Formats: sequence, structure tokens, C-alpha cells
Amino acid sequence: MRRLLLLLGCVCLFGAACSGLDYSKSYWGAAGFHPKSIAILPVSVGRHETAKEVLEDVLAESLSGTGYYQHLLLPAEVQARALESPEFSGLLSDYVVKLHTLGESDEQKARAIGRACGVQALLQVDLTSWGYGLIEGDKKAWLGLRMMLVDAVGGELMWEGRHRVVQEYLLVQPVLRDLCEELVGEMLARMPH
Repeated sequence: MRRLLLLLGCVCLFGAACSGLDYSKSYWGAAGFHPKSIAILPVSVGRHETAKEVLEDVLAESLSGTGYYQHLLLPAEVQARALESPEFSGLLSDYVVKLHTLGESDEQKARAIGRACGVQALLQVDLTSWGYGLIEGDKKAWLGLRMMLVDAVGGELMWEGRHRVVQEYLLVQPVLRDLCEELVGEMLARMPH
């Protein structure tokens, strides 16, 4: 009985020490999912439009820096395809809305987007929080993201993660791009590749 309790205690401590993201879930098949090409879908930033360019740049730099992907399609390139084709624009819009509202991938639409973009994976990124302010009387900067990785060949959701970083400061506000680089790096390290 003591061994069982000791083992259980060690497992709990190990799990607590290894948890890096606020939420991370790998779906069935994610362990064997190794795409060689990926498209970053247009990033959803809500009311934080000033963050869009920074976040998209950091995502592009971070993904290309991993060396995992032979082909990377940037959000601007996906958006350009949507502007060229009303059919693709509608498909992309419908897909992203369903992914956000239901949290599941429409397999048929994911495959169609993957074929149109010539990629094996889709990455949807949402900015959940971004800014500076006072929290319990302390000056803090914060950034939160949600990422979803989709198999564009099979259409299934492979992984999703959410995380938020908060940094305290005294006089000089932290550069939000630096927080973005830190957070994107942490999340991409947990994402299947």
C-alpha cells in the first residue's frame, strides 16, 4: 500500500512539474502526425488589430525556424487566395467559424482548404488577450493565445492548446513582441510536428 501511495505521489508531482501550458490536448493520431507543409490561417485578434502583424510575423519566424516544415504558407498568402476566389473565401470563413464555435474540424472543408493551399496541415491561432494594466495593484503585461493544429489531408483536429503569460514590470513596459516570441515558442514546443 505504501508503494502504491508513493508511486501515485510521484506521478502527481511529475505531472505538475511537466505541465507547461494552461491547456494542451493531443487527439487520436497526433503522435504519428508529421506534416511537411503547413498553412497559418489568418490570425483572429478580435479588437486587438495592432497585434495582428506582430503575431503573424512571430508565428512565421518561429515556424520557419523549427526546420520541421519544407513549405510554410503565411496568413497573407492564405488571405490573398481568399480575395482571388469568392468560393475559397466562403469555404475558409465557414470552416473557421465552425472551428471557433464548436471546437471541431469540419473534415470535408479542412481537406478542401488543404488541397487549395497545397499543404498537409492547417494552424489556426487566436489571440485571447493582449495588453498592459494593473492587476491587484501591480503593473503587468499579458498575452494569451489559443492554437489549433488540423490534419489537412484527413481533416481531423490533431492538437489544441491555450496559454497565457503575464509579466510584472516597474517602469518600462515589456515589449509585447518579446512576450509573443516566448509564448509562441512554448506552444510550438508542445504542438505535434
